[in-house]
Amino acid sequence: WITGCFLFGILHGGYVVNWTPEEDNVVIEFVKSCMSNPELTWQNCSDDVNQYLATMGFSHRRSAEACSERWIRHLKNGKSCFPLLRKPRSSRRYQWTEDKNDQLVESVKRNTNDERTDWEAV
Repeated sequence: WITGCFLFGILHGGYVVNWTPEEDNVVIEFVKSCMSNPELTWQNCSDDVNQYLATMGFSHRRSAEACSERWIRHLKNGKSCFPLLRKPRSSRRYQWTEDKNDQLVESVKRNTNDERTDWEAV
């Protein structure tokens, strides 16, 4: 029985369900929409897929990373016309303060001569 869970992707006891064609269609449509809205991220895709799953009564969820992997490994098929999507932003991302930003700008101005910047000095 456990072997069947792995082979057929049945959700039971934490095993992950295989992707459905409908979920794949949500990912494909999402990637198409990125061509007109480059601000979209894989988190937006995950939200779309999970919204679909909720309407169908499924309890499992897909992460942004899972959506990205599904696109790259199974759906993209070498279609280079689609944009690369951004990874979800980390909450640990450093936020520049206005003071630090001003210091950086001033340092770049001080260390730029003849339109060349000495980045080590900056």
